[in-house]
Amino acid sequence: MTEPQDGRGKLMALRGRVITDYEVWPEGTVLLEGGAIADVSPDDSLLGDAEEVREYPDSLLLPGFVDLQVNGAFGVDVASEPHRVAELSEALLSTGTTSYLPTIISSPRASTRRSCPPSPRRPGVLPPAPGRSRSASTSRARS
Repeated sequence: MTEPQDGRGKLMALRGRVITDYEVWPEGTVLLEGGAIADVSPDDSLLGDAEEVREYPDSLLLPGFVDLQVNGAFGVDVASEPHRVAELSEALLSTGTTSYLPTIISSPRASTRRSCPPSPRRPGVLPPAPGRSRSASTSRARS
């Protein structure tokens, strides 16, 4: 990819099914500038800005990096400082990580309990299915 003389990166549009936080855009666009995400759109409205367009109609495009194991970063340790996860989230954005799973390494049970917020459900008890009472779903979970 060649860089334009004005110092900004080449604009490239990727077209395909774009996955966002809450939606799937069947004909979405991810606009890249110099290899970094510049913009996203549910339609073709960004194509006029692009110097190159690549079509990926059978692909899923996820704008951003998804990391499935983050024990910590940027001076934040998920296990010992769970109250700083929001700070970690903000810092990870600077690396292009838009989604991640905060994880803790194998530790003694007492350490794990301190790191994880209490669950609103009791272990082994399923929430009631729509239209069912709590007692029906609880007895099903224990059988």
